[in-house]
Amino acid sequence: MAKCVGDFMKELGNPPAHECLHLGMTFSFPVEQTALGAGRLLTWTKGFSATGAIGNDVVQLLQDSLDKAEVQCKCVALVNDTVGTLLTRGYLTGGCFLGAIFGTGTNGAYVEDMSAVTKLKKIDPSIKNATKMIINTEWGAFDNARHVLPLTRWDNALDRISINPRYQAFEKLISGMYLGEIARNVLIYLIDLPPIPGSNPPRYYLFNGHSTKKFNVQYGFDTELLSRIKSDPSPAAVRGLFVEELGYVPYQVSDLDAQIVAWVCDLVATRSAALSACAVAATLIQCKYVQLGGEPGEREIDSSLELGVDGSLVEFYPGFEDTMRKSLRVIWSWSCSLCFGRYEE
Repeated sequence: MAKCVGDFMKELGNPPAHECLHLGMTFSFPVEQTALGAGRLLTWTKGFSATGAIGNDVVQLLQDSLDKAEVQCKCVALVNDTVGTLLTRGYLTGGCFLGAIFGTGTNGAYVEDMSAVTKLKKIDPSIKNATKMIINTEWGAFDNARHVLPLTRWDNALDRISINPRYQAFEKLISGMYLGEIARNVLIYLIDLPPIPGSNPPRYYLFNGHSTKKFNVQYGFDTELLSRIKSDPSPAAVRGLFVEELGYVPYQVSDLDAQIVAWVCDLVATRSAALSACAVAATLIQCKYVQLGGEPGEREIDSSLELGVDGSLVEFYPGFEDTMRKSLRVIWSWSCSLCFGRYEE
């Protein structure tokens, strides 16, 4: 990171020798933030596993690297990407109740009443008159105890061989890093099933029982391929993708096989979008805009609520945002407009 910052500054033209530029860092991992420019890393997520960082101040780690590389800047602010999304949307529209990421990982940050933040035993004198606080939920870790979420055998298989088993349970059902692997697990299961009872000669449920070296590799079926299948689920397109990207021979992928693949991929992505909508709905309930059950809450809404969103799923996956909207309409029964605003907008 320090090298990238240094290279960027060189492109723009380094500041005078006596001048030190201030730097803000967006950091998309759970930290215990102790000051505007300080935060201790609690754990890695989204498949990252760099050594020597957990338990340390990530701002200081970056600053040490900047100083070592003789880069003329000082890291003075640390912010989670969800907070950045919330603040950006709020700045552009005049208000925003939630900033959410639906991409490689998932997370959300919302605006809470200070009176509801009961874990603050002592209030810093500098904020004693504040009425609001932004809460970084780290909802990707929801239900790590695995008591609530509708987990399947394929979710369990993914979790078991991940780099962080039994952690980030919610994220592993939703985020773009994992959707392709969930779909691959389902398809491998169908490939490995015994022949269809009564079939003679034996007929198998998928690809006539064939897999390939590429398809057998963990994370060998990327979520980007699911997106391409969603864009064109025709048998010819799906067959071509499996031949070009995964090493299948055309005769191994029948029209029915292609239809099953498209169906499985759509189920996995639809579940992701629906669960993403549940996270948004839970935040609406916590903020008292909606009651559990879908009726209006005690907090009034003029006409619409602003939601800032970012991430590859909402940006690139066909129909993901639409499915989220449909799921939210199922959850609540009143007419309130929820305005989705992309971070880059």
